[in-house]
This record gives sequence, structure tokens and C-alpha cells, in this order.
Amino acid sequence: MKLNWTLPIRRYKGYLRFMKTVDNCLKFQADNTAQFHYRCLLIFETQGLTGVKLAFPGVSSRSLSRWRNSYLKSGKKLSSLQPKSTRPNRCRQMVIPIKILSFLKAIRQQHPNLSKYKLKIFLDEFCLQEGLDTFSTSWIGKVIKRNSFFFANRGIIRRKQKTGNKSRVLYCPKADKLI
Repeated sequence: MKLNWTLPIRRYKGYLRFMKTVDNCLKFQADNTAQFHYRCLLIFETQGLTGVKLAFPGVSSRSLSRWRNSYLKSGKKLSSLQPKSTRPNRCRQMVIPIKILSFLKAIRQQHPNLSKYKLKIFLDEFCLQEGLDTFSTSWIGKVIKRNSFFFANRGIIRRKQKTGNKSRVLYCPKADKLI
């Protein structure tokens, strides 16, 4: 949650410091795991490790020391108790051999509507001739989509409007009989 310039504080640096504090507190209130870590640290400071083990048996001393170190290193900021991202720094990337890429592009240019299932048959034969590994149909579909091997121009579709006179009832015959 990002807060904007809403309060009348005269100095810009003072305003930024104040807003960072408010933003930090709001993030802390929204995060249940950070509140749990803080509760564990408070119990650890007052009662020690045995108190934490009695209150929360699943928490290890190693976790406590890690939370405490990050909390103290940040200058006792509550946002340091929030869990960090577990996304890897370098993700795996799909490696496409150049021969296979050029082969798939050439076939898709000649036969633009050939599906990945039919392409697999030709690609397996090509891989046997070249001495390469074979690939699955889903892999072929990913290669086609990522490199946008769509060469068929879809023509203009003209639809005819339905022509038919719908008969409308102008008056209700039963109403005339009732009067």
C-alpha cells in the first residue's frame, strides 16, 4: 500500500520519513507472519527460549536467531520481519537448438495451419537424421507461441445478416372480445 502526500508537513524530508514510518506500520499490520515473528521475539526477550518453546513448539532456536538478527540489523524496523521473496535469482530458461528452430519455422511457413501434434512426427524424423534429442508436443507448442510462428493470414469473414420479417402483434384479439 503506497500513501500519497496527504498530511500538511512543511519539510519534504520530514514528510518522507513520516510516511515511510506509516507505510511500514500499515504493511506490518497487514502481514500475519510478521506479527507472529514479532510476538515470538517479544516472548524471547522476556522469558527466553523456554517461553517460546512453551508458547509455540514448532519454532526453532535457529529461526528465532535469524528473525532477531534481521530485526536488529534493520534498526528495529517491523518490515524486516516480513518474509522475503523465495523466487530464485536466476530462473531456468528454455534452450532451443538453432537447427530445430529453423526447421520449425520453415515447416510453419510452408504449412501454416499444421498443428503441434503433426509437427512432432516431422520433428522426430528430423532429430533422428541430425542426431538430436526428440521433444514433446507441448515443447513444440511453446516454441511456436514464443517465437510467434503464425504465418497464415486469416481472411475477412463476411457474415450475411438474417433477412426475415418478424411478424409483430399490433393488437391483442382477446382484449377486443372482453370489452
